[in-house]
Amino acid sequence: IGKSYNARKLTTGDLQIEVTTRQQSSALLSLNKISDISVTVTRHRTLNIVKGVISESQLLDCSDTEIEEGLKDQGVVTARRIVMRRDGKDIPTRHIVLSFQLHRLPQTIKAGYLNCHVRPYIPNPRRCFKCQRFGHGSQVCRGHAICPKCAGMDHSAESCANEVRCANCKGSHPVYSRSCPRWQEEKEILKMKVTQNISYREAKTQVEFARKGTFSEVVRRGVAPLR
Repeated sequence: IGKSYNARKLTTGDLQIEVTTRQQSSALLSLNKISDISVTVTRHRTLNIVKGVISESQLLDCSDTEIEEGLKDQGVVTARRIVMRRDGKDIPTRHIVLSFQLHRLPQTIKAGYLNCHVRPYIPNPRRCFKCQRFGHGSQVCRGHAICPKCAGMDHSAESCANEVRCANCKGSHPVYSRSCPRWQEEKEILKMKVTQNISYREAKTQVEFARKGTFSEVVRRGVAPLR
């Protein structure tokens, strides 16, 4: 496959290899042995998928399956309509999240006679409902159970009568508040990851660097010189 690739060993023992050309990908997928070692090569489940959103009122009567079938020749592998919860009822919206088996998001797609504009899908930060931290789910969490309202332990949110305190930023709001600085930072990281087509780690590094630079500039301008 040449020398233009990145490889790293995962905690599972698997080797993750990132290549730059379709020819490299085809060559890797055809491998079944390296030296005398038998290997199995598969596509990464998520890294080869990009997500976008279309908003079309004319598709409100179409099911997710119908949309998937109608758009599969354009690289669409899944379609999920965004549903709002209001007054205890699920209300379908005109917004549809499409997953493409592509490396880059198309600007438009054709749905029958409709020319649909595709914009990047920026997911909300994933928060563990057990330890309340971002980046993983409760199914794999090894942390302690934390109350989402007061950041305390050994009780549920329903029975909590303590003062409200965020488990992530220590502010006076519940951990699920979208006004939380940590939630907003995570959202910013995810936005950069999607729009710049980079890894989460790279996006986090860039966002943290930009925030430190902004803070340093504020301090530099805001501190009066000693007299």
